[in-house]
Amino acid sequence: MSSPLLPRYSAIILDLGDVLFKWSPQTTINNLPLGALRAVHASEIWSEYERGRLTEDECYTQVGAEFHLEPGIIREGFSQVRNSLLIDEKLVSSLRDLKARSHGQLRVFAMSNMALDEWDRIRTKPVDWSIFDHVFTSGAAGERKPCLGFYQHVLKETNIDPSRTIFVDDKLENVVSARSLGFHGIIFENIEMLDSTLRTLLGDPSCPDL
Repeated sequence: MSSPLLPRYSAIILDLGDVLFKWSPQTTINNLPLGALRAVHASEIWSEYERGRLTEDECYTQVGAEFHLEPGIIREGFSQVRNSLLIDEKLVSSLRDLKARSHGQLRVFAMSNMALDEWDRIRTKPVDWSIFDHVFTSGAAGERKPCLGFYQHVLKETNIDPSRTIFVDDKLENVVSARSLGFHGIIFENIEMLDSTLRTLLGDPSCPDL
C-alpha cells in the first residue's frame, strides 16, 4: 500500500492551456494555419475578451478587422481547435494520485486565461474535473495572467498560503508573477519532469512509471 504524503506544500495551481490540454499541431481551417490562430489568441483584443470586457461577437469582429480575416473563419478555426484539444491523461492520473495520498491535505486548483464562453465549452470535455477543488478563469475574475490582480483574486477566494503553494504554468512571465507573490513557481516542460518535481516537493521522491 502506498504511504500517505505529508506535504510541505498544501496546494497546487495549474494552467489549463498547454499544460492539461494541448492544441493539435494539425489543426487548420480553410487554409488558416494554427499559427494565425495563435497570433489572434495573443492579441490585445483577445486579452480583453478573456477579461470579460468584450462579448464573443465583439471579439471576433474586432480581431477579424485587425488581422484582415473573416470573423466567421476565425470562429470556426477556434471551434476546430477546441474540438481537437488533447487531454493529458497522465497528468490527470498523477494529480489524482497525489491528492489521494495526501488524505485531504492537498488542494489542487486550475487558473486559466479563458473567457467565460470558452470555459462553458471546455468544461464539457471528458475530464475528471473532480481533481480540481476549483477552476479560476480570467473571464470570471476580470483579470488575466500575468497581472497580479488575478493571482490576488485566487488568494482571496482560496485563503491559501502562497509560500505553501506550487504554481505551474508553461509561460515564464506567468511563473515570474507567481514567484513575486511568494509561490513556488514551476515552468511546465513535460509531464514526466513535472510529476517527478511534484513528488519530490510533496515528500515522495519516488516517481512511478507513467
